[in-house]
Amino acid sequence: MKKHVSAFVKKPFFKENVVFHPERKCKTSHPREVNQPRSNDFDKSVSSRPERKSSIRCYGCGYPGFIQSKCPKCTKPKEELKTVVQSIKLYAAESPDSPSSSICLTVCGRDAAFCAETGASNSIAGEEFFKLLRDHKFRFYKRDITMVLADGKERNVEALTTTVNLNVEGKIVRVKFIALPEAKGNRTLLGTDFL
Repeated sequence: MKKHVSAFVKKPFFKENVVFHPERKCKTSHPREVNQPRSNDFDKSVSSRPERKSSIRCYGCGYPGFIQSKCPKCTKPKEELKTVVQSIKLYAAESPDSPSSSICLTVCGRDAAFCAETGASNSIAGEEFFKLLRDHKFRFYKRDITMVLADGKERNVEALTTTVNLNVEGKIVRVKFIALPEAKGNRTLLGTDFL
């Protein structure tokens, strides 16, 4: 049994195949207006319509014509937004097993451990080291300094400064230390001025 297969041949579209019928009427225009510009009746009909009220309302307060983020009743001007901190709790955790870059040096005939701190621009005397220097009658000078902490905040504090001779493997090195009398439990840091 043979199947009958019909092949569809596509005819090329040429202008000769198009037939123009001037007697047919178009729904949008009259036959005599076919080659003339159309009048813009649409603009007249739109402008003659009564204006509709906006259905947009603020979700927060119902004020018409605004969304909530742009609503003049719900949003406050930027200068009114203020942050007030009433209390801060700070916690310090100390772990004796935490590895740090400690350097053992001799000061006033005693061995002491110092932390090498590459982020500190000056050397800071810790609480115990400050007591040792005070007991050995080191002379301290009062200075008002501006400290910039790791978070970038500046703080003006009254500090004491002194110069100490450190014995580094038989060599004497003079290092200027800043002591913060109100600091409790802090370590002695050797800053980049020593390193």
